[in-house]
Amino acid sequence: MRWPYDDVYRSLYSLPHEFPHPPGNIPIKRKSATAGRIPTSHVEISAKERRILMRKPYTLSLLLALALIIAGTALSLADVGEKHFSADLMGMNGSMASGKATFELNKEGTVLHYKVTASNIVDVMMSHIHLAPPGKDGPVAAWLYPPGPPPQLKEGKFEGTLAEGDIKAENLQGDLKGKPLSALVEKIEAGEAYANIHTKAKPGGEVRGQIHK
Repeated sequence: MRWPYDDVYRSLYSLPHEFPHPPGNIPIKRKSATAGRIPTSHVEISAKERRILMRKPYTLSLLLALALIIAGTALSLADVGEKHFSADLMGMNGSMASGKATFELNKEGTVLHYKVTASNIVDVMMSHIHLAPPGKDGPVAAWLYPPGPPPQLKEGKFEGTLAEGDIKAENLQGDLKGKPLSALVEKIEAGEAYANIHTKAKPGGEVRGQIHK
């Protein structure tokens, strides 16, 4: 049995025999060609197939746009999820003490959970979040240890978790008193908040660190 494109195969590959082809292939219509040249061929397609081919670029563009929308939505959802901040507390004025403060804001933005750890520090009195840029001193915005005034002395050398708890809008102090918790979060995200630990020997603060993401 001869198939419509056996002549093409023989011309291209100089094969004297006919290839067996599975039924159902699209027939190829061969145009006349001069001797020694490969015959020019084209595939006859229906109007329906032509419309499908013409719609492919549009379909690909639509899928790409959909993928970008999904990616953007995922980023937006991630942005409104829980937020994490931390501060590495370093000794000041030659102090060998150190510590770390970590913060986690819930998805609703109404509770800021904190944990403060300290090492090689003596006679801790209190710990706060203050409002000020790096290198500056500022007012207290929230208490960390104890959860509120007055100060509470921990006599002797301390190692471990100093405090853990939650800060809500009603816990804000000073310039932020009466404001929503978002006011404190905005200060933190702007790099204008730091955490510190005060001791009996250094009541102005023995360790300090700027809070950052």
